[in-house]
Amino acid sequence: MTTTNPNLPSPSSIETGRRPATAKIQAPLSKVRDIRVLDTDLVITLESGETAVVPDGAIRSMTDPTFALQFEDSEVPGSVLLRQAGRMEIGELSSVAVSTPARKDDTMWLNGSTARAAAPSGDVGGDVAAPGAAPSPAERSWAEKWSPWATLGAGVAGLGIAAAGAGGSKGGTTPAAAPPAAAAPPAEPAATPAPFTVYGTVTGGPVVAGNDLRVEVRGADGKLLGIGSIDASGRYQIAGLPGGYHGALLVTIASDGNAGDYRDEATGLAVDLKTPWRAATSRNDEPQVKVNVTPVTELAVQSMKLPPENSLPDAATVSKTNAAIAKLLGMGDAELTQRAPLATVDQAGNAAKADDYGRLLAILSGLEKVDAQGGADGGSAQAQLAKFLDEGGDTWHWKTTADDGTVLGERLTQAFNSLSAPDRSAATLAVMNKAFGLQADGGTPRVSGVSFAGVDAQGHDKQDQLAIGDKLRVAVSGDVALYALGNATISLKIGDRNVDAAFVGQREDGALIFEYTVSKGDFAPQDGVTVVGMKSDAGSALVGASGTAVSSDMPAATAASHLAVGLPVDAADWSLASGDDTGLDAADRITQKSTLRVVVSGQPGNTVHLFDDLNGNGQVDDGEELGSVLIKPGKVSGVMSATLNAGSHSLGVYQTDDSQRTGPVSAIRSVVVDTQTTAPLMQLAGEHATSDDGTMVALESKLTLRIDAEVGSDVTAYADKNGNGVFDAADQVLTHYLQTEAQQTVHADMPLDDGKVMVGVAVTDAAGNQAASAPRAVTVSAHPLAAPQLQLMPGDDTGTNDADGRTQLSRVHIIASGPSGTQLVVFDDKNDNGVEDNGERIGTGTLQAGETSTTLQVTLTEDTHHLRAFLVNDYGIAGNVSANLTVEVDLTAPVKPTIELDAASDTGIAGDKITAAHQATLNLHGEAVASFDVFEDVNNNGVMDEGEHRKDGVFGDDGSASVTVTTTPGASHFVAVSHDAVGNASQAATLDVQVIAGLPPAASPQLLTLDARHGYDGDPTDGLVINGASSGEKLTAAHLGLIADVGAADVLISTTSLENLQVFRDGQPLSTSDIFTLKELADGRITVRYSQSDASLAASGTFADADFLVSRPSATTDTEAHHLNLAMLHDKGAVIFADGSGDGGRTSPLSSSAGGAGGAGGSGADHLLGTAAGDLIFGDGSGGGGGMKGAKGNGAGGSGGGAADVIHGGDGNDVIFGDGFAGDVGAQSGGDGGYGGGGGGGVNGYY
Repeated sequence: MTTTNPNLPSPSSIETGRRPATAKIQAPLSKVRDIRVLDTDLVITLESGETAVVPDGAIRSMTDPTFALQFEDSEVPGSVLLRQAGRMEIGELSSVAVSTPARKDDTMWLNGSTARAAAPSGDVGGDVAAPGAAPSPAERSWAEKWSPWATLGAGVAGLGIAAAGAGGSKGGTTPAAAPPAAAAPPAEPAATPAPFTVYGTVTGGPVVAGNDLRVEVRGADGKLLGIGSIDASGRYQIAGLPGGYHGALLVTIASDGNAGDYRDEATGLAVDLKTPWRAATSRNDEPQVKVNVTPVTELAVQSMKLPPENSLPDAATVSKTNAAIAKLLGMGDAELTQRAPLATVDQAGNAAKADDYGRLLAILSGLEKVDAQGGADGGSAQAQLAKFLDEGGDTWHWKTTADDGTVLGERLTQAFNSLSAPDRSAATLAVMNKAFGLQADGGTPRVSGVSFAGVDAQGHDKQDQLAIGDKLRVAVSGDVALYALGNATISLKIGDRNVDAAFVGQREDGALIFEYTVSKGDFAPQDGVTVVGMKSDAGSALVGASGTAVSSDMPAATAASHLAVGLPVDAADWSLASGDDTGLDAADRITQKSTLRVVVSGQPGNTVHLFDDLNGNGQVDDGEELGSVLIKPGKVSGVMSATLNAGSHSLGVYQTDDSQRTGPVSAIRSVVVDTQTTAPLMQLAGEHATSDDGTMVALESKLTLRIDAEVGSDVTAYADKNGNGVFDAADQVLTHYLQTEAQQTVHADMPLDDGKVMVGVAVTDAAGNQAASAPRAVTVSAHPLAAPQLQLMPGDDTGTNDADGRTQLSRVHIIASGPSGTQLVVFDDKNDNGVEDNGERIGTGTLQAGETSTTLQVTLTEDTHHLRAFLVNDYGIAGNVSANLTVEVDLTAPVKPTIELDAASDTGIAGDKITAAHQATLNLHGEAVASFDVFEDVNNNGVMDEGEHRKDGVFGDDGSASVTVTTTPGASHFVAVSHDAVGNASQAATLDVQVIAGLPPAASPQLLTLDARHGYDGDPTDGLVINGASSGEKLTAAHLGLIADVGAADVLISTTSLENLQVFRDGQPLSTSDIFTLKELADGRITVRYSQSDASLAASGTFADADFLVSRPSATTDTEAHHLNLAMLHDKGAVIFADGSGDGGRTSPLSSSAGGAGGAGGSGADHLLGTAAGDLIFGDGSGGGGGMKGAKGNGAGGSGGGAADVIHGGDGNDVIFGDGFAGDVGAQSGGDGGYGGGGGGGVNGYY
């Protein structure tokens, strides 16, 4: 492939009229993620995910050497990008829809692209990336439309480009159908120079497989000519570079990711290339240009001080700089970019055969390692060296000290000593001296100082004791800078062991550090670690800058005075296992066991030995060892078993480690083995006797005993309380002591109660062997019997409480307590001298076996008595007299009380014992200070039953008392009984009280309906109008608005007003002065009858009314007036007239007088009763009509009535006229009368 300089227009493209030679991509080249070929197009994907498609970009890159892609930061020939596509995955883009754009010259932005400016660049005439979504699929791809594609596809197969047809397959070529006849082919372009190739190697350490290194070739103006990749061997080759280019070239190696790119010589690790390496050279007409890139070529490029756009100086300057750097580093006059170094390690990190160039690279790698560890501040090796480079004059040289005071020799010494052992060779040191002009040492270097330090496995300082795993550090300083060649090692002596400390690095002050890791078996006290000297080995030494080894008289006597190493074998120790030391003291090593468990202590991993020092020399001798045990790792103790004969033994232990070191012998301690003891013997001593049956009798409460037992035994004398013959927790310890003589007299510490007790002795000898004597019976008789306790039986104590000693009984029960089996004597201490005198004994009893109390019945007179008692034992000895028990006997009942109703509570007639009070006060009188109970004897049985108690109290000093009780309507029978302090009751006093309410309860009055079927004047001669019932309607309490309650017979009712009505009791008429009761009314004995005279009917119409006065004088002085509401009852209603109408005026036809005047209508204030049906009711009467016209004119009409009437319409829809109307003036035929209560007025008549 060939290409042209992208900065020059292509004459051939201008002459032939082909498409513009440049396609614009509005993104930087550095943001390109990958490049792919799709059919004839070139697809570019950015890191943001945006995808640009250059139509026919693949074809144009292969066929048009002038075609280039212009990015925002550089311009790249299409052929170069096509080779980049060749190293990546090539094929169709399955994630985007691609089709032929509407105009083949436009670059398309596909899926994920944001809107971009798309104005064509007129000055270069290039294609421009246009925003927008992918167009719809085309009918046929360019591969199908362009027949030369198959041939072209085969021709470029070697570049790894796969041509795809419409079917979308990869890796093959699909022939396309022949296109229609085309126009004449364009003219052939002018001949161009043949392209050239740049190739070479990259070495900073061996390049490793899987690297992500990228190589770029740029021209003198900094524009990209080609890009490529580095293979697994560190080689690269970029072909097809524009042959017309001449001048300086810049080759840059950079990393595209974080993968390991090369094997670092200083560390041997695969590391990522952090900063690019570059190399500069120049080209004339060579078809192939070799450019090897190393950190040294990067140093040369940095020396050129390129501007930011990486434009290069002229070829002569490039060549001169490369030569100066090569000469400065002692590499001779060879072109710097033509040399390929041999690194000190291979790709696997193993040592390799290197040349001086490779060793120099190791030194540069060491500089960077020191910088990474904080030993420098210059960053990359090139940056660190740049400040020492003096480019003045024709010959460049190194400055000894940089402007910031950094010393080159010190920095290089650190770099050398930071290398791995294979790199720290004499050859590498010589290369470093030569490359940087370091001065040779004057004479043999000498060690000027050695110091020690200790750290743990994590690097933390340790000041005194180093254990296994800790590190002993030795710092070695010289009179000149020292270098550790190869596996430099210092020999040390730790205690009696020789060990080696290996070189690990250099301190900032120049001292070399050697380390030794403390291992098992190492031990040295303070001052016990010394330096022996340098260990001689091929290729390993401690040298100066010239490579001369240090003086052999290294200070061997130097010691680590403040550090101790490892652990000594200490003295072991032992003790008997818990439970095996059975002696009285848990640590006295006296035991009853012959096979013992011995607990030994020692250091982890050591063996502890137990021996019996038979000859007492404090050392272990033949035949004395009893056994041994290994202390497990992580433990400090172990257990072993030893069998010993009865007697005394002297035991000791010592321990040995796995290096057969023996520790000191422990202290020798005795062990006594004692396997048996003898049973004790016990006798009474002190004041004692023997009973008839041979039982020992002690006359003192604290026994004195004579005991035979083994000396040194622990002795316990006890009272066998539970009688099981064995000393246990239930027993009482009498004394506990240590036996110091074979026979020993002891006094019991604990006293015993009188009586029979079993006494035993148990012993435990010094070894823990136990024995006991069988308990023996001892009778203790040292104390008089305690006074019994007396108590009046609570049921006989009838006083205010169960313990006041007061009773209404003459025969009472006395409860006495005392020891079982004793005799009880009770007496009445009449003279209160505390002693039983003649005639005072009132009873005796016995506390039976197993009893601790008894009850004795005695008879007492009405008086105050002082009762006492005492107990008598089996020997007839009387015990102490009890305290006085006072018993007061009262057999007389209090006087009968009186009970009366308080005058203030007698609300009715005084003295009638009738009250309406809800809280009634009762006055009582009885025996002074006696108590009383008031109860309501509901069932009249004379006894206060449950729920009948009302009040209780105590009479005052004057014998009076008052109580207030809550009353309920009805008869109440109150009873009062008086009680004295011992419960004697008086005769009962009674009071009967009648409890009533005040006036009876009121209710809404009911309407009384009178039967008006005969409510008219049936007999004009009797002057009465009556209702049909002979005795009238039955009157009830509800008709008067009353409720008949308890005591209705006491409610009196009298009439105060009766109009047209008459009241009957049991059919007998009552006058207004007669009184009937509410009970009679409730019993239905009271009736009322309507009765109205003709005159009354004519005057007032149908009417009835009544008022009553209600009282209850027995309970209250209050009265109430009640009105009777009535109505007339008629099936079809009635026409009711209250007052009559006036008569019509009269006219005498033959008279010459005027017509007569009409009469006036009735006008009384009446009460009218309607019926239950619809009535027509007239109140006042109307006036009569005037007489007809006579000789003297018409008669005047009468006036209508107008009084204030009360009209009770009753049920039904009534028509009511209140006042009457006036009569008309007389006319020819006489005036009409007005409508009114009495009907129409009379008309003119002839009389």
